[in-house]
Amino acid sequence: MEQNIWIQDGNTFVKGSATTKAHPKGLPKGIYEVKESMTGYYLNRLGDSFVFNYKLYGINNEFIDHFVKTYNNTTGNLGVLFNGIKGTGKTVTAEELCNRIELPVIIVKSCKEVDDMLKFLATQINFDYIFFFDEYEKEFKESSSVLSFMDGVHNSQHRKVFLLTTNELDINTNLLGRPSRIRYVRSFGNLPEETTLELLNDILIDKDAIEPVLDLIRQMQIITVDLVKALAQEVNIHGKDKIDMIRKNFNLEFSDFTYLVESIELEAGSLQGVQNINEQLFEKIIKSREIARKIGGKSPSKLTEEELDAQSTLAGTYIRTDSVSVHKEIKYLKVGDEFDDRPIFYINVKKGYIVTCYNNFIIYVIKSGYSTNASGKFNQVY
Repeated sequence: MEQNIWIQDGNTFVKGSATTKAHPKGLPKGIYEVKESMTGYYLNRLGDSFVFNYKLYGINNEFIDHFVKTYNNTTGNLGVLFNGIKGTGKTVTAEELCNRIELPVIIVKSCKEVDDMLKFLATQINFDYIFFFDEYEKEFKESSSVLSFMDGVHNSQHRKVFLLTTNELDINTNLLGRPSRIRYVRSFGNLPEETTLELLNDILIDKDAIEPVLDLIRQMQIITVDLVKALAQEVNIHGKDKIDMIRKNFNLEFSDFTYLVESIELEAGSLQGVQNINEQLFEKIIKSREIARKIGGKSPSKLTEEELDAQSTLAGTYIRTDSVSVHKEIKYLKVGDEFDDRPIFYINVKKGYIVTCYNNFIIYVIKSGYSTNASGKFNQVY
């Protein structure tokens, strides 16, 4: 027979159950969400902690350690905001931070009456806890009540950690530049390359595909864990020989890079007999071009020895300004790759020039560069 258990609160009695428990010292550590019923707000327990049934990539343990140390050495409320597009690690970092602080976590995703909900949290919850606003900008960006709650208008002796995640930093400006409310703002962008490499090593069956897939990822506008996993899976299915087809057809945005260059084209055979075709030679030609540019209409009889030498060096060259489009950003190009449909013979990214060789040599001096994608988004890259 079912046992009748009644719970008394003053002169009010409500029916409980055999599983009813009292927690006079506050909620046990765990993850809770705010829910609403006909009788008001309540907390629904989701679990003991955030559990990850998969390998975590890109977790910034250094920042988590920093935050925990701040929490342990300060008093009063403490706020942190994680901003970034989905899949960049902000949510798992937030969840891991919660696990490390070891306080009850109350998650709020949406709410019809923000003021009433905040009053419930401020007046009914008598313990320290983490207040986790997921996708804050969607529900609460214009709420002045949240700001008041952070400032402690609802007088509470208990400490709160405010943890906010946003996909876009479209929030009340009174949250920014106010460390008393939000002490830390951390942005999550594209995955670092070392994390991407770790992912590829874990997922790709053919390890020889890592380098060509990494080259393709470097062309992606947005690089997240989910996107890298999807791309790696595609290569596992079709093989690295189909990467060009994958680039054309896969539902991702890849960048094309366009570089404005001044090209110095040498006549075929002009370097025949030259023993050292190397960096020093290329840079002498580039320097000669800079000197010759300044000569203008100067009389030949008034040219200096350096200017005469520059003219001699450039004899038989063809100089033009042009644009060259490639799939890779210049910093990822290497000898043997193609630039302007010609194989690269030498490249010096730091000094900003590329040398190609196919029947003759062409030196490309990079003036500027930008990337574009299928949506027409423009981004300066050089």
